[in-house]
Amino acid sequence: RQMCIRDRCYTCHGPSNTQCDSCNGNNEMALVLSGACACAEGKYYDVSSSKCALCHPFCLSCFGSSSEECYKCDVSISHTVEDKPYSCVFACEDGYYKDLTVCKSKSLFYLIVCPSPCKDCIGDNGKFCLSCLFSFNVLHNNECKDE
Repeated sequence: RQMCIRDRCYTCHGPSNTQCDSCNGNNEMALVLSGACACAEGKYYDVSSSKCALCHPFCLSCFGSSSEECYKCDVSISHTVEDKPYSCVFACEDGYYKDLTVCKSKSLFYLIVCPSPCKDCIGDNGKFCLSCLFSFNVLHNNECKDE
């Protein structure tokens, strides 16, 4: 049996982590086409425990435990962030607006002056309101209306 350097391989035909023939981990890991051992969808390989661990609930696939270490977001409960490729968030932060399942940046490139009583807006001349300045206004069909 070849001496395997990587702890993910149980048997291998070389020292690289892509030269596995079978995987460690009590069937937690599977051999993928590249010859590497990978954890199942929704899990990542935790080096400190040498085991597969669950991704953050916002992630469908990941490379770590936080919501900023996601390859793919669970869009039923979280949003991707346009300029943060590995982040999944519950709600868009200040400076971002929601576009379907993506939080998009309202960077200076896109910044426009919104017509009052609109606080945040997008589109030509601030046509689509995202939030209202005053508490007595309610957002309806991308317009601020009096309650």
